[in-house]
Amino acid sequence: MDWKNKKIVDKYWKAESSLAEEQQLKEAAANAIESEKGKEGQYFNALKSFSELSLDASFEEELLKKISTQQKARPRLFSYMAIRNIAASILLVTGATYSVLFVQNQQQKAIASELAFEEAKSALLLMSAQLNKGTSSTYTIRKFSTTQQKLKR
Repeated sequence: MDWKNKKIVDKYWKAESSLAEEQQLKEAAANAIESEKGKEGQYFNALKSFSELSLDASFEEELLKKISTQQKARPRLFSYMAIRNIAASILLVTGATYSVLFVQNQQQKAIASELAFEEAKSALLLMSAQLNKGTSSTYTIRKFSTTQQKLKR
């Protein structure tokens, strides 16, 4: 079979070829002369060389040995990023709480000062009323006193 059979190659690239056709393509590309191969031939040769690759038995043993001899890293309880995020969260919550409490305190002070003003005003009005009564009483006493002095003369 000619490995450059266009129909089979097109079927291969569209993923419509059967396993037998793919095997025929690989064998034909491997048997072709180097100058005739082209890009598809190089591709099939690369596939063949990759399929022939294998690891020797000592590779797995060496890998397991290295893994077992390496110190196992202790997991950190907190990383720098986690601590930074926690600190930022605490600052944010503290700041929000302080601002809410500050606003409430200011409102309570404003209400308390208004109540104190109203109490002082009512106390002054009461005093004023009492003083006015006292002034009218002293007026009659003064009139009596001036009349008494006129009679003495």
